[in-house]
Amino acid sequence: GVFRAFPQLVVNRTFVLNVVAVSTSSAAFFAFIAAAPYIVVETMGRGSDVYGAYFILNALGYMLGNFAMARLVVRMGAPRMVHLGLIISVVAMTIAVPLSLSAAWSPLMLFLPLALNAIGNGMTIPGSTAEALSARPELAGSAAGLMGAIQLGLSALMTVVISWLVTIWPPSLIVLMWVLTVTGLLAIHLGRRGASPAR
Repeated sequence: GVFRAFPQLVVNRTFVLNVVAVSTSSAAFFAFIAAAPYIVVETMGRGSDVYGAYFILNALGYMLGNFAMARLVVRMGAPRMVHLGLIISVVAMTIAVPLSLSAAWSPLMLFLPLALNAIGNGMTIPGSTAEALSARPELAGSAAGLMGAIQLGLSALMTVVISWLVTIWPPSLIVLMWVLTVTGLLAIHLGRRGASPAR
């Protein structure tokens, strides 16, 4: 029964586009987890303690995004919060790209934009998860299984890809994260455009 529901889910626009949003956001985060220690220690020549200290910024950013989501979702609605979260993430990663190409690239220049990105993730991931599961409430169990498989599968693939790319060109982490967040934002834009005639 779980697998028989999959064809009904993959033709549901709301489900698919929100799965794209949550999967790309998660994949960007897992790529960061895989590659940032290498960048800080091997490329920037800093100790692992420096990475650990700066990583706190990401944790705080994600918590702040979750807090904003919990406080504002009733008033603004999950779709608008997801859209706002992705805009924040794209802005953060657009700032991060030129910084990563600078000869003075430092842990602070790496982690500050990524902390802003984490705020966006803290809004996007729970919101798009809820939206995907509510697309077909009667198929929520199957939706959760399919979404989880896609989300974790893409995240695993991105960790493998970035673990190879970052050894060749360290800024590839930031470029990949930018591509993933832009993809998520485009998916949500498509969803909003598709929903607008019904309003």
